[in-house]
Amino acid sequence: MQNSHAPVRSRLVHPSMLYVYCLKSVKNGDIYVSFSADLRMRFGEHNKGKVRSTKPYRPWKLIYYEAYSSKTDARKREKQLKEHKPKNDLRKQIENSLKVDEEEGT
Repeated sequence: MQNSHAPVRSRLVHPSMLYVYCLKSVKNGDIYVSFSADLRMRFGEHNKGKVRSTKPYRPWKLIYYEAYSSKTDARKREKQLKEHKPKNDLRKQIENSLKVDEEEGT
């Protein structure tokens, strides 16, 4: 019999993948884009104030991520999403998810 209280391994982390992710500041609505090999750990660091560039705008919500097996591809996509037009395109792509987020008060 399986222990129902055992921790469930997150599907957000795969040991050989790199994650390009977008966070939304609950404080001011800003979008932050970066990448990491350990999305769960990095997201925690953002919300614990361990990342200097995001600390003043905590708390953060994870609003989007993509997984890549190549670091080169992940960096390329990160840089692309940091540009104005691609970031706006992403906002349009996930606009309903962002509306749900706003309706929840964050």
